[in-house]
Amino acid sequence: MSTQTHTSEAEQRRLDQTVTGLKKFELEQLRSAMNKEALKRCGTEIEGFSACSTGRTFTVPWACKNEYATLLNCINSFASSGKFEEYKVEYSRQKLRMIDQYQESPAK
Repeated sequence: MSTQTHTSEAEQRRLDQTVTGLKKFELEQLRSAMNKEALKRCGTEIEGFSACSTGRTFTVPWACKNEYATLLNCINSFASSGKFEEYKVEYSRQKLRMIDQYQESPAK
């Protein structure tokens, strides 16, 4: 059992190093994917705010305050900094799995 604990600690260290070492373009791609997912999941809220703001200019902040707050809450629930950390960890796990599969495959 102690070998299993050391393995999981070593795997966690490896994962942490991978998360920390993500390149700028990887982080940008992850942020973009997260934002797209948030917008897709908040379609109803976007439509509500859009319907409220249609035909308005100056009065939008006051007239659509509730719709805007609802939209922001929805987007923040799917695109918060905590969610971004989850995206980074999941991406890093996938990246490590691909590396391991490549290293385990027989040379041709």
